Amino acid sequence: MLTAGHCLQTNYSGWYTCGPGGACRPYNTGIQGNRYYGASDNGILRVDAHYAAVPGGWNLHPGYWNWSVSGLSTVRGYYVNGTDIEIGAVVCKNGRTTATTCGHVESNNNPYPLDDPANGNPVTQNMLLIRNMCVQGGDSGSPVTRADSEIAVGIISSGRCGEYGLTEGSAEPVGRALAQHGVAIYGC
Repeated sequence: MLTAGHCLQTNYSGWYTCGPGGACRPYNTGIQGNRYYGASDNGILRVDAHYAAVPGGWNLHPGYWNWSVSGLSTVRGYYVNGTDIEIGAVVCKNGRTTATTCGHVESNNNPYPLDDPANGNPVTQNMLLIRNMCVQGGDSGSPVTRADSEIAVGIISSGRCGEYGLTEGSAEPVGRALAQHGVAIYGC
């Protein structure tokens, strides 16, 4: 499962996953988290085959939970390079806090300054900049897909929803995240 790298903490055992009925269970046996944070903001939770096969365990699906329709949406493919998405393309994210919001790609290689949590030094990420997409705390790690095709574009890293007169989101290109972890989207 891909997410934002800043959502994963090393050696943290307090993560929980909650299903549509509100039933929650801890991320524990069979799950391994890896993150890149600094030059990239992505993370992956790996679920081994044994845990995925346990009744009531994980159901693997090439997609994401769509908060707007309370159901699964299927990803139909992904962009290998973030720069392949054209400027002006309409994309949508589906987040836990703000559900589905859409905007247009303003930059597909936007230098985005952050402080590296490991040492506090400034680093720059090349991210997708998406205007008019409302993003708030809790939306990090949400999938970003093309509005017209469900092709995966990115993973929400940060954003604003009207603060300082700006409504925008920044997203880690999904192809870069997949390449860094040596994985592909299941079923695509």
